[in-house]
Amino acid sequence: MIRAACSVCVLLCAWCRTSLAEEELITSIVGTSEAKNGWAVNYPKQRKIFHMAGLFWVFYSDGRDALYRTSADGVGWCEPALLREGASVGHRFGCWFDGQKVHYAFCSSEDGEDVVYRCGIPNADGTITWTVSEQVACEVPEGKNVMYPKVIVDDAGVPWIAFMLYDGGFRKPPYDALVTKASQAGGPWKTAPGFPRVLVNDNTTTYPDPLGVPLTKGKTFWVYNRDTPEEGYYGRCWSEQSWEAEETIAGSPFSHGLYSLAADGDEVHLIFGGGIIRYRKRDPEKGWSEDFQISDLGSGHTSITVTGPGGLIVTWLDTCTNTVHYREMIAGQWNAPRLWLDASREGLADPELGINCNTIVASTEAVKVGLVCTTGTKPPFQIQFAAIRPVAHALPADPGK
Repeated sequence: MIRAACSVCVLLCAWCRTSLAEEELITSIVGTSEAKNGWAVNYPKQRKIFHMAGLFWVFYSDGRDALYRTSADGVGWCEPALLREGASVGHRFGCWFDGQKVHYAFCSSEDGEDVVYRCGIPNADGTITWTVSEQVACEVPEGKNVMYPKVIVDDAGVPWIAFMLYDGGFRKPPYDALVTKASQAGGPWKTAPGFPRVLVNDNTTTYPDPLGVPLTKGKTFWVYNRDTPEEGYYGRCWSEQSWEAEETIAGSPFSHGLYSLAADGDEVHLIFGGGIIRYRKRDPEKGWSEDFQISDLGSGHTSITVTGPGGLIVTWLDTCTNTVHYREMIAGQWNAPRLWLDASREGLADPELGINCNTIVASTEAVKVGLVCTTGTKPPFQIQFAAIRPVAHALPADPGK
């Protein structure tokens, strides 16, 4: 479906612009959702907010379908447009912007329903010109179900999709972490030989939940977790048409699912942990660095975004105080943690899990980084947006870390 061009953006709420040192914060309400537990934009591994074709784009579930809204300034938002029918919650689909096209992977909540894929070109009028119609990316056997589909695109333009496969009904183990890829860029989906690939099979209660990032020369890197035979985070690189040896990244203690990835060239940046949030970098020659502690107050899922050479932003939720925080690396140096969004009055949706938060994949000249999350304690939940405009100068490094 292509939405008709939106000529008038509707201002949905009062907005504010607040000076934060050398940064400018823009906040607004994108819309509302009836999704269960406020699961509208969850969860951070499935990217749902981008800056494309000069607009902010937020993809979310209204409790029935996957929709999107666009904004030129982050304040006024156009009427919702249909992305795909049938997404009762946000974690049923994930998106990716490769600089030219937007891609999505979707799975139904029904047992035996296949994983599907589609891509198109985002336009400055807020429409999407679909260049590849919806295709079956992976057939799902009867009695099986798929969770958390996540799509990425390598530097050759080839899409990849990772997901969990488990016994349907009551989400029984084994929980398999799978990844599949197309055989070509830009055309109808045809699965490459040797895929889908099972990265890990877990017969216990841990969700292995695979996540990948594109590197250079068609390479990709994938992280997953498990608790058998030894709990922890593991990784594997796809290079030169084959899989490299499995890497042990971090052992116990760990929190399953509470991690996020970003890549800059062939460097992989990993953020992980619940309670204490840690950062590690993978150098293709030197391997994994030691832990750097980002925060000891992070009780929700994390997200990490590359903002340029030597630049990163890490975000996390403090579900005890219903606040969102971030910490920035500039020129290889970490600044002090900062408060981004205070939702203590409205409350963060589903604070026990803290998964209703998403950040922009990559910064642009128009915005440094953007955030979308859901707030409220009952439906209709509010979808809140916040963006930080670029800084003119680097903030001082935090001497205490």
